[in-house]
Amino acid sequence: VNVLVLTDVHSWIGGHSTQEPGLNVDYGYILSFYERLRQKLVENKRDLFFVMNGDFVDGTGLSTHPPAPLTNLLKHMPWDAINIGNHELYRNDTIEHITSKGGFVD
Repeated sequence: VNVLVLTDVHSWIGGHSTQEPGLNVDYGYILSFYERLRQKLVENKRDLFFVMNGDFVDGTGLSTHPPAPLTNLLKHMPWDAINIGNHELYRNDTIEHITSKGGFVD
């Protein structure tokens, strides 16, 4: 079993650019890496599970309460599973939003 896990992004979907240039990877890079890795694994008859491991809120202005602008972007990623981190648990409206219709996990 092959698992690609993304964790503790804290709403930095556009990378870190000037804040931390060595960590400047955005979701476009992540999606591209996932697609290329998946293609290689499929060619070799292997599986790949893509997991959001939580703590995707708090960190930038995209992380509002509830985090509708952020989840509208994140739900376009081809996740196989989504975990909830401690930062998602800080506010009930965040959990209510991501688990309701139109939220993150329809």
